[in-house]
Amino acid sequence: MALLPSVKLDPCGRIDVAASPPEVHREIREQAKVAAAALSNGISAVGILIPYAAPEFEDRTIGGDTVEALGWLLSELGVLGAILIEIALECSQCPSPRLNDGVEHG
Repeated sequence: MALLPSVKLDPCGRIDVAASPPEVHREIREQAKVAAAALSNGISAVGILIPYAAPEFEDRTIGGDTVEALGWLLSELGVLGAILIEIALECSQCPSPRLNDGVEHG
């Protein structure tokens, strides 16, 4: 979050890779990838648990409103994961810094 004020946006609201510092892009890219992976693992874990809760769904120990809320949560988490991947990809377009020797170092 502390890095976000350093990111410049273009007129369309997308990350302006040419105007923002490369080290900021690199850090945001890595953090977005880590967060997206954590979301993916969490969604997967919930998916693994749901079949084991089937008897509670059938006997209504767990109500339909809970199942609906869980579905909406998973949907929103999936969207958030996609946004994080999009941010990581945008930050990947940032040119790597070059040292004075002309060799690309990244």
